[in-house]
Amino acid sequence: MSLINNSFMIKNITGQKLYSELAKSLPIIDYHCHLDAKAIWENKPFTDMTQLWLEGDHYKWRAMRANGIPERKITGNASAEEKFEAWAQTVEASFGNPLYHWPHLELKHYFNIDDTLNSKNWREIMRRCNEQLRGSDFLPQALIRRSNVEALCTTDGPLDDLHYHQQLAAQSDFATLVLPTFRPDELFDTDPDRFLTFVERLAQKTDISIASLEHFLAALASRIDFFHSVGCRISDHGPLAVHYCCLDETAQAALFQRRLAGETLTENERQAWDSLIFVALARMYKQRGWAMQIHFGAIRNNNMPMFRKVGINSGFDSIGDQPHLAGSLNALLNAMAENDGLP
Repeated sequence: MSLINNSFMIKNITGQKLYSELAKSLPIIDYHCHLDAKAIWENKPFTDMTQLWLEGDHYKWRAMRANGIPERKITGNASAEEKFEAWAQTVEASFGNPLYHWPHLELKHYFNIDDTLNSKNWREIMRRCNEQLRGSDFLPQALIRRSNVEALCTTDGPLDDLHYHQQLAAQSDFATLVLPTFRPDELFDTDPDRFLTFVERLAQKTDISIASLEHFLAALASRIDFFHSVGCRISDHGPLAVHYCCLDETAQAALFQRRLAGETLTENERQAWDSLIFVALARMYKQRGWAMQIHFGAIRNNNMPMFRKVGINSGFDSIGDQPHLAGSLNALLNAMAENDGLP
């Protein structure tokens, strides 16, 4: 029996029956992903299996580094064959990890390959996969269709034009909903220059002159309305930590003026700024019937030499350890509820 079958990791008859007769045929509704709407729209073929499997996948990159693979064969200029061989060696060393299961699920369900990938057979498996990649069944839209994806939500900044989401919505032969997600990381940026650049671009995008907190929130509401018109129903936020610091309206307005003046905020002021923005956004979301995702606690770009070398989202983040989290999160959610804005 092959590694991947209808009883894979299901050890009882009831579970196997539920999977085979119910779960297996259900569609995928993906509320959070980092697929590129432009790439889906352009629908270009993949050059080879290395591009399909390894390009941009920092979870695999982390495993390869842990397995002692040199960076040249991960994000560097090594050939596609060298990178695929390095990945095969890593898969072989990852038994018991989901990174062992997932490639074999994909080999089975998309390429009809039952062999387990290892350091001896990688070249043959790569050849068989590359041959199949030439077919139209392996174009991006076809892969999404074959995966029975009913809807997927991308990750998009507040100023994105969502052009390709609109193009996909108008495409008659592609039924999967490709919907934007509102991800306003720029609002929480502590760097004064980057924040001011964002405010300037927001004003240009919305044709609203931003001279006060009221103007700023109105401009954000305008962008949220635009996202809503393109099908967005979900917001997403990734703060390092969750805090709640209450300010009255006068103090909030003054705090915005400090940001508008390019001043660097203290830690307490940053917490107050994040709090007022979270509460204000939550109410806007609730008014439009959106869901609000907050996945906090990721410490980004810990390895600055590698950040400068290979860029953001390349496998050097880690999990934070915020103390007294429950009280802070409860206070923030309560403030949203008090503002009639708990999504």
